[in-house]
Amino acid sequence: MLTDLGSAVLTTESVLEMLDEAVSERVRLADAPFVEGAVAAAVTAFGGADLGGVLDAAQGAGSTFAGSPAPAAAPGPVAQDGVVSAETVLRNPLGLHARPAALMARMLGSYDARVTVNGVDAASVLELMKLGATQGQRLRVEATGAQGAQAVEAFVRAVEEGFGEV
Repeated sequence: MLTDLGSAVLTTESVLEMLDEAVSERVRLADAPFVEGAVAAAVTAFGGADLGGVLDAAQGAGSTFAGSPAPAAAPGPVAQDGVVSAETVLRNPLGLHARPAALMARMLGSYDARVTVNGVDAASVLELMKLGATQGQRLRVEATGAQGAQAVEAFVRAVEEGFGEV
């Protein structure tokens, strides 16, 4: 359940108290911005996350408004500390809008790797959208973990293919 106002929280808590325990134990109350929380939760659930992961995604959606996006990292070679990196240029005309951001977050979330794009978590639709990346912008992807190289390759390939929009 998503609630973003105090009265909504109180009402939801009251309703949960009246529900059968078998139902209420499957419900989590997320204090999250409604639209952003719903998008983050839906994409995370579609990616196969458990109830706790979906709740964390919804509640984390509110933190995307604190401050501005991380600046793009300077170009550089693959680091020696296990970080695999690459750069690519955004080709699709509409940039990294909601649909490609959701595709990327879902795809990259399936790898055994921690992936960032221009310094933000690539498994977060809202973080990717917050970049405001437009056609022609350079993106730097970095990954660590067992499947880091594969995740970086998949990201670069998807960007170069224009997310099917070119």
